[in-house]
Amino acid sequence: MWLENAIAQKICLQQPSRKSALRNGNLDEKMEAELTMFGLGSLGEFARKPLLQRTRHSFLETIGLKAGKPHQYQWLKGIVAAVFLMNLADGMLTLYWLQTGRAVESNPLMAALIAIDPALFMVVKMALVVMGTALLWRFRFRASAVLGMFLVFFVYYAILIYHLSALGLPLVRSWLG
Repeated sequence: MWLENAIAQKICLQQPSRKSALRNGNLDEKMEAELTMFGLGSLGEFARKPLLQRTRHSFLETIGLKAGKPHQYQWLKGIVAAVFLMNLADGMLTLYWLQTGRAVESNPLMAALIAIDPALFMVVKMALVVMGTALLWRFRFRASAVLGMFLVFFVYYAILIYHLSALGLPLVRSWLG
C-alpha cells in the first residue's frame, strides 16, 4: 500500500510540471517534457544520439507496433532471399512465355528492354528488386519496412503461383485444386 501511494504521488507531482513546462516554460523545459512524455529519454540523452537514431521511431512504433530487435532479424534474411529467388524465377518464366508466344510483357519499360536484349532485361529486373529490397532492409527496424518486405514477398509469391499454374504441371494443378 505504501509503495502504491508513493508511486501515485510521484505521478501526480510530475504531471503538472510537465503540463506547466509545455505551457509556460522555456524551450529546453518544453523539449525535456515532450521527450519524457514520448519515452525518448532526457534532452541530454536525445542530443547526444546521432541524427539517424533520433528519428528511428516511425509512427507505427510510436503507437506501439515495433519491428523487433536486431538479433530477431535472422528470419527476415530468409524472406529477402526468397524474394530474390522468386524475382529470378519470375524473370526466367517471363522470358519463357514471351519466347513461346503465350504472353506479352505489359510493362512498357521491361518490354523495351526485352526487345533490346533479354539479358539486359534480367539485369535491370534483378537490380531494381535488389535496390528496393536493400532500401527496405536499411530501414528494417521500422515496422512499415518489415510490412513492405512481407508485401513484396507475397506479391512475388502470387506471381510465382500464377506462372506455375500457367505451366499446367499436374502436381501444381492438383495442389491448386
